[in-house]
Amino acid sequence: MLNTKRTGKFSSISLVVLSLVLSVIFAAVDFAAPAPDLVNWNGNLVADFGDNGLWYHDGDTWHWMTNNGHVCRMVVWNGKLVTDFGDDKGLWYYDGSWQWMTNKSNPNTMITWDNGTSEVLVVDFGAGQRVFTYDGSWHWFTNKDGVNDMLEWDNKLVVDFGTGRGIYTYDGSWNWMTNKDDTAMMLNWNGAGSESLVVDFGAGRGIYTYDGLWDWLSNKDGVNAMAVWDNNLVIDFGGGRGLQYYDTAWHLLSIPDDVAWMVPWNNGSDLAVDFGGASGRMYNYNGTWNWIRNDSNVPEMTAWTDGLAVDFGTGVGIYNYNGTWNMMKTWSTAD
Repeated sequence: MLNTKRTGKFSSISLVVLSLVLSVIFAAVDFAAPAPDLVNWNGNLVADFGDNGLWYHDGDTWHWMTNNGHVCRMVVWNGKLVTDFGDDKGLWYYDGSWQWMTNKSNPNTMITWDNGTSEVLVVDFGAGQRVFTYDGSWHWFTNKDGVNDMLEWDNKLVVDFGTGRGIYTYDGSWNWMTNKDDTAMMLNWNGAGSESLVVDFGAGRGIYTYDGLWDWLSNKDGVNAMAVWDNNLVIDFGGGRGLQYYDTAWHLLSIPDDVAWMVPWNNGSDLAVDFGGASGRMYNYNGTWNWIRNDSNVPEMTAWTDGLAVDFGTGVGIYNYNGTWNMMKTWSTAD
């Protein structure tokens, strides 16, 4: 167990010891972007088991949903599970039974947006098929499809249109934000009681926060991963630049970076980190580094209720963790 006590800023001795220990233990690999194979749907854990179909776990038992596994995208909209089955099978939502939405499959981007009044599904169908919203029926939104990124911020929809088209917010009308499009990463960070948009512009353009005005945060762009832990912004800068968190200043968590997975859980008070590579180990951070398992490079992990759901791959299966490991299924989303 690593037992470095958090005091707001680590002592220089603690940082040296922690960094040396982690440097020996952890080998760096590229960060794996989360796949939509484990989804928290109204407190249920939905798992795409591929050839074994789509199932959900209600905390007590597994329930079969469909034989159509290997789905392309899943999001939760208005309490319903929206699923793109791909291969021209179309989009469907599930609320106890399957309801058809459209024959269009393989959208470029699909997210939910709470505009302060209602929750809307936003789908960029790409390839000249345009962007639409869905609230029970489809509504044309914009012809600028094939967007680089979308997310919700402060009840507004933020769209990076990419390819020289700029970044805009939408709150009933389009509002220009910046010409710096084709961003590397965007994240919501509710720090110090206000909701800020964190944007890694990449390509040497730096990292900025936005709360109505742009504020510079760091020149270390092109990061490996970003997350929010305990209301702090956590950034894995990658490439030997370290894993750090930011409240009003930067604090080093670990020199080994390029993590495989970094997932806030337990209502954001814990941060599970799979450092990947040859380390073969996972750690949890809640002010102190704690070893939790001798596995790494897992296919997927996600926060579920107040615990953590982790797929350890074929032959091992899915477990949930809330201080102890509990077997859920011998199947894997990698099957």
